[in-house]
Amino acid sequence: MKVDFSGEDVSRVTKFDTLNYHVLESMDDLVRIIDLEGNIIYENTAMSRTGDKISLGVNCCKRNEEGHALQCISEISKNQKRSISKEIYQKDKIYSAKSSPVYNEMGEVIALVEVFRDITVAKRIQIELFNANKKINDELILARNIQRSILPRKKIFEALVFDYAYIPSGNLSGDIFDIIEIDESKLGIYIADVVGHGISASIMTMFIRQTMRNILLEKNYLSPSDTMLELKSRFSELHLEPSQYFTILYAVVDMEKNEMTYVNAGHNSRPLMFNNQNIAFLQNRGKFISNIFPDEAYHEKKVDILPGYRFLFYTDGLLETANKAGEFYGEKNLMRWVKKNRGRKNFIEALVRELNAYRWLEQNDDIALLLMDVRKG
Repeated sequence: MKVDFSGEDVSRVTKFDTLNYHVLESMDDLVRIIDLEGNIIYENTAMSRTGDKISLGVNCCKRNEEGHALQCISEISKNQKRSISKEIYQKDKIYSAKSSPVYNEMGEVIALVEVFRDITVAKRIQIELFNANKKINDELILARNIQRSILPRKKIFEALVFDYAYIPSGNLSGDIFDIIEIDESKLGIYIADVVGHGISASIMTMFIRQTMRNILLEKNYLSPSDTMLELKSRFSELHLEPSQYFTILYAVVDMEKNEMTYVNAGHNSRPLMFNNQNIAFLQNRGKFISNIFPDEAYHEKKVDILPGYRFLFYTDGLLETANKAGEFYGEKNLMRWVKKNRGRKNFIEALVRELNAYRWLEQNDDIALLLMDVRKG
């Protein structure tokens, strides 16, 4: 802002440009103009009506770590020929104070404009929002830590060895998997993907985990199909909207018979079975767990569990990882990569590196990876 001082006497308000003068008078902000010696040569109506104007000016001075006053912002503004701002606290109010130099036609600083804007309400709202966001963030961190703590701890079950990766797109994930000992010879394995992300999806993963464990503890004689029907029945008791649903692939490994029986409840990420010579997707279909479908038996399929074979279970976040061109990673790339790396010891770690290299920008969906190695007993 430039104010025209036509003479050397800068103490008269009449020398202000009329338009600028009316602009200052119409402002709710407290405005004053001081000369180079710090004398007040103008103050608008809002400033003239406020009390404690002297302390308001004193508070405009910056202070060092020891609390000693340094140059006031207007002094700094004058010396550096630029606008200087800071927040000041005046009794029960908070102001945003700004000092800006006023130049003559020669580009010389001839006065300084000080503007004090009352930001008390905005600052209090900001503090309240910060505290609220901090509380939410703390709760998200707690939920994330709990979510990760419920992942399987035990990774070796006789001839079966497991490895996994759990990669949420945000703080919380809608993906979940588990390995549950049904009895001395049987193992239950599932991987699930809840629609959506965030708190509601993470709560649903807790429901899936606890419900599956309860079902297998209470009714370990159930077939994979009946287990899914029982899970669907307990899900329906939540009375959720049709928009709430999840997909799940569930398998029972019988270590005495060396076979795996599995069902697919809408999980569109087909597991891979492979060894040094062969590789194939495990095919199966079924409706996802939702209140919109009537109860219907899930089709069971069996596959032999032979030494040297590996089984990769995953969620669709893997397939939908996108590159710079917006192309999904997809099954073809997955198949190609697995063929080249099928025997790697650090298979899951290497696959995560592959996805990170392929991905452009942020990860948009949760990813869960679960590898089962079948070794000689």
